Amino acid sequence: MSGAGKTTLASELRRRIDAIHIRSDVIRKHLAGIKLTDHNSDIYSEKQSQSTYTKLIELGILLCSHGHTVILDAKFDQKKIRQKLIQKAKEFDISVT
Repeated sequence: MSGAGKTTLASELRRRIDAIHIRSDVIRKHLAGIKLTDHNSDIYSEKQSQSTYTKLIELGILLCSHGHTVILDAKFDQKKIRQKLIQKAKEFDISVT
């Protein structure tokens, strides 16, 4: 859920397990070419969301395949997105928890 404290929890967990923390909101704004501090509701379209999750998963897989522990900080509230992540992780023999 949005605003549930995912980023706060992920930040603390990152420190405890020495992981790389990738935030979907940062990826989303980077892909849209706007500053992290800017607000723009247009970046939450279905197309933008698909691009965001595709890039988030791509980066996570890349880093994990190079031996890093990664936290993907995002809602993952859509079954198709979760399935995409799980499928990609299986392709690279990466554990998803």
